[in-house]
Amino acid sequence: MKSLSEFYGAHAKRGDVGIEIECESDNELPEIAGKGWVSHKDPSLRGFSKEYVTSNPIVISCVGEYLNNLNRQLKDHKILDSFRTSVHVHKNMLRYSPLQIWNGVCAYWILEELLFNYCGEHRKQNTFCLRLRDAEAVLDACLYDISLDYPFKSFKDNDTIRYGGINLAALRKFGTVEFRGMRGTTDAEIIKTWVTDLSGLIDTAAVQFDSPEQLLDTYYVEDKEKFISRFLSFNLTEALFKADPKWKDTIQAGAERILPLAYTCDWMKWSKKMDEALEKKVYDGKISTEPEPRPRPINRGRRGVQWEVLAEEFPAVNAAREAVAVQEVYFDEVEY
Repeated sequence: MKSLSEFYGAHAKRGDVGIEIECESDNELPEIAGKGWVSHKDPSLRGFSKEYVTSNPIVISCVGEYLNNLNRQLKDHKILDSFRTSVHVHKNMLRYSPLQIWNGVCAYWILEELLFNYCGEHRKQNTFCLRLRDAEAVLDACLYDISLDYPFKSFKDNDTIRYGGINLAALRKFGTVEFRGMRGTTDAEIIKTWVTDLSGLIDTAAVQFDSPEQLLDTYYVEDKEKFISRFLSFNLTEALFKADPKWKDTIQAGAERILPLAYTCDWMKWSKKMDEALEKKVYDGKISTEPEPRPRPINRGRRGVQWEVLAEEFPAVNAAREAVAVQEVYFDEVEY
């Protein structure tokens, strides 16, 4: 099946995730415009506040370095524990097909209620990150979209699905799915675990299963610990089991919740129908992504061109280059 970027004529950005961290403090927070982050004023926050956003999608192996870099810039500021703040994670889905995206969404929804135990108690039933159990209209919106002649056609500017624990409206705006559940924190280890496991969950579901139907079939026949271990790290799994002794009942409820979606159609026929719709150009929707600018040469000398690279700030960059087969790393201010 064709990728999301092909369905919507979008430039397939490199990198795995984008991160947004909302902060409130008891003193003025710094403006940041560089070293991988940009700051914005968020009207939903109060007092001395900022939202810090990665300036481009980043490779998953660099997440820890980015978070440490941000914390170095915030070290002289006390970040308050506020119910208004949160951490949002955008997972880049442009290279995945719509079928693979539905695999990832269904896998997340099976585990969503369990995962929210890691996010903080006040995040449950929060109206800006509603779990599927608290927002059944989201499932209805998904079933409706699958019945249409083009994938995610009805998701553009759709507030019904925007404020879920997983925001599917972001597919049409950024080419991402946005995870909105995590409480406001700048703790690098907590955020790194959350981001890495969510990204891995989506990647695993996308490539290991042929369809949501096969995913759910596997859930029902497989040992539940083994099933979860496919998607989540050992450390996070242990923490989730400790937080919820009845975790098997919790994920069972999640699996039952997505039954109507997983078995809504013959997914192979649906995929073929969507590809045919792309060939016939039955819809001309777009995703708001722009081609990434090339790195800027900052010096030409006897050693040739030197590119604007922040390797001294990000020691993991060199390893990440090899992982994603890119030659340069750069940080231009592009809203993600």
